[in-house]
Amino acid sequence: MNERKFDKLCSMKIITLTKSGAQKLNKGLKELSFKDLELDCSTIPGEWVYFKNTKRISFYTGFINTFKENQSSVACIVSDSKIDDVKEFIDKRIERSVERRKVLGLLNSRIVYSQADDLPGLIADEYCNLILAQV
Repeated sequence: MNERKFDKLCSMKIITLTKSGAQKLNKGLKELSFKDLELDCSTIPGEWVYFKNTKRISFYTGFINTFKENQSSVACIVSDSKIDDVKEFIDKRIERSVERRKVLGLLNSRIVYSQADDLPGLIADEYCNLILAQV
């Protein structure tokens, strides 16, 4: 499928990276600021989007929050490719996080810790038979 057809079928918004944004991603950085994005559409805080590098014609998947108090970072990349099923992607990351901590045998502990588990913005703690999540 060519890129133009994919863009029309895609339910996630596509945000173009500026030169500085593309350079950050090429260096392996994952957080982007306003100057790294060409925002030509409105977004919902925490919305998952595709980031498009027009020079390399490549895509990244991440989320954006233009209403953050700290405006130095408004977007975060979680994958260096397009993710077709975000729910499945998040489910797998959560499972991986929980499994990593299971081997420690801890009760009443943090089971998902944001960027340390490649899930920026999500923190989850387990207490007995209760899980508390902060997004």
